This record gives sequence, structure tokens and C-alpha cells, in this order.
Amino acid sequence: MTLRPAAVALALASCAAPSTTSTAPAPKAAPAPVPAAAPEAARLVPGPAHYLLHTRIHIEQNFTGLPPVTELGYGIYLSTGVTGTADSSGRPMTFTIDSIIPDSGLTLPPGMPLAAARGYRLVGRVTPIGEFVSGVPSDSGVAQSLGQLLPRFRNFYPRLPKRQVKPGDTWSDTTSATDATSGGSITTKSISRRTAAPWATRNGARALPITVASTFDFSGTGDGGGFPFSIEGSGAGIGTQYLGADGRYLGAESRDSSSLTLILPSQGATIPRRQIAQTTLTLLGQ
Repeated sequence: MTLRPAAVALALASCAAPSTTSTAPAPKAAPAPVPAAAPEAARLVPGPAHYLLHTRIHIEQNFTGLPPVTELGYGIYLSTGVTGTADSSGRPMTFTIDSIIPDSGLTLPPGMPLAAARGYRLVGRVTPIGEFVSGVPSDSGVAQSLGQLLPRFRNFYPRLPKRQVKPGDTWSDTTSATDATSGGSITTKSISRRTAAPWATRNGARALPITVASTFDFSGTGDGGGFPFSIEGSGAGIGTQYLGADGRYLGAESRDSSSLTLILPSQGATIPRRQIAQTTLTLLGQ
């Protein structure tokens, strides 16, 4: 871990006392310590680590039979591991879910097999610019049933424009991804603008903050227990990701809001919904 030392300057001055026999020279000032220079650029070096991903979601909806306000909150303890040697296409990586724990006093939607998530793995590769690709789940059933809770591993790491970035760099990217959910799938298209801010400190480590501003649209279809549904909506989000001077991913925080419409054709129902989500990713250790 690279620490950010405090710069301390010491100035010592002394004058010799007069003497009838001799005059002592004034002692020289002690040199000020030189603060460690920030690296010019940073690059992602994903490796073994333990993280806590905490999500809190505030939901507002107006439909008879449903609560007008719902609060959801849960934490995902997960581990990352290197499964081979890096090459030009990236680094072999495995994500493993250690556990999913609801926030105290809150319950998640029924049918979420949280205990089954323990030990769930996703094996793939992280490209040099931070995209997780070719992910193969250890259990497709768990992947589908918990798809609404699991992180989007494709975008888990900061998305870089090249192998290295430095303060002041700005770039944009457009992505489209389809995620399986319980009984269906949702396709999300997003546009993100990113800026590398000046070097800072994250939990005592030198870090390059990368601010992210995104807009997104999504749509999907599925079947919930014999009731077909479709969903569509849009939203926006802001956040900051922290890339360590040594290449480690040090964590992130984000907040996004979205408006969506859930359509149940067989019931002739249209349910408007507004959601606000706050997410924090914390590096727990290696």
C-alpha cells in the first residue's frame, strides 16, 4: 500500500552567544523531508481482494395493493481471485460471492434464495481497460434467481480509455448489456462521461479518483409465476471510483435515480415506479 505522507517543513535558526574567547558557528538548519511525488499515471492491476458492496434502494409507487414506499438494503461480501497469468487479452479472474446479508430490519422480495448465493462464482477475464468479459457462472439457476441483486460484474472495475490514465484525462463510453433476472431479462444502454481528478487519499492510500456521470435507458420482458410482464424506463447517476497508485481497485460510491413503468398485460395493470439507489463498494483487504 502506498501511503500519502504529510509534508512537514522544519526551519531551525540559532545564533551563537557572545564569548570573550571564541565564537561558535551557528548550527545548520535540518533539511525538510521531501514528500513522495504522486505517480504521473495509474493503471488497473486487478488481484486477490475482499470487498463489501452495500446497496440501499428507495422505491415509490402508486398502485392499489402495493405499499407506496419500500426501502431495500443489503450487503454483498465478495472476493476476487487471479486464476492465471495475464496476457495481451487481460487477466483471468474469478468473482466469488461469500454471502448476501439484508440490512437489519429490512426484508428483500420473496423468492430470493440468499443462502444459495454463498460460494457462487463467475469466471472470466478482465481486459487491460477494466472490462470483465467471457464470464461463466458456476450455477445458472442462482445467476437467474439473484440477478436483481448481484452486481454487474462486467462494469465492476473502473472502465479506462487505455492502459494508463492521469489526472485531467476525460473520456466517454457507451455500453449495452443484457442481464438475466428472475423469470426474464433486462437490456440496459448507458452513456458515461468520466474524468480523472487530482490525486487524493482513500483510506490512507494514494488514489486517483475517477468521477462518473451516466445516463441510461432500459427495457425488458419476463414471466413472474405465470404473469408475463414488461418493463421500461430511464435514469441518471453520478459516482466516484478510486484507482490506487499500485493498481488496486480501492472502492467506489454512487447514486442513481430512475423512473420506470412495469406493465402486466394479463391484469391490465400499469405500475409507475421511481427508484433512488445508493451504492458503496469498500475494499476490506487482500
